[in-house]
Amino acid sequence: MGDSTGKAGFADEIRAADLALNQAVAEADVEAFRALIAQDTAFFGSSGVLTSRDAVAEAWSVFFDESSGVSLTWAPVTAEAAVSGDLGFTTGRYTYRARGHDGETVCKTGDYVTIWRRGADGRWRAILDMGNPREQ
Repeated sequence: MGDSTGKAGFADEIRAADLALNQAVAEADVEAFRALIAQDTAFFGSSGVLTSRDAVAEAWSVFFDESSGVSLTWAPVTAEAAVSGDLGFTTGRYTYRARGHDGETVCKTGDYVTIWRRGADGRWRAILDMGNPREQ
């Protein structure tokens, strides 16, 4: 049963939140990015687990600095929601680009999962994010 207020509608909202998070990074919009991250989030990455919105924003600041030559883009492949409409997840693929020591662009790809929770204000926010690099 998938109407706009049912499970399918919630999944569509979660997919839209994931796409908005990617857009915020692409547009270097730190405030839009922070608005889509839960205060009590956990982002897993190569440098460990980041356990607050502030820690994530600080660690991801390189993606908001155009002069860094570093970028991260992604797109959800799947989006699912709990019937309750308060929790869901997206999975997809990401691409990380950076300048190597030789000045050439290094490109790494992988898969990710993001868990989303609907806040009391009705907005979806990322509460957990994990990536898994693919063998290059």
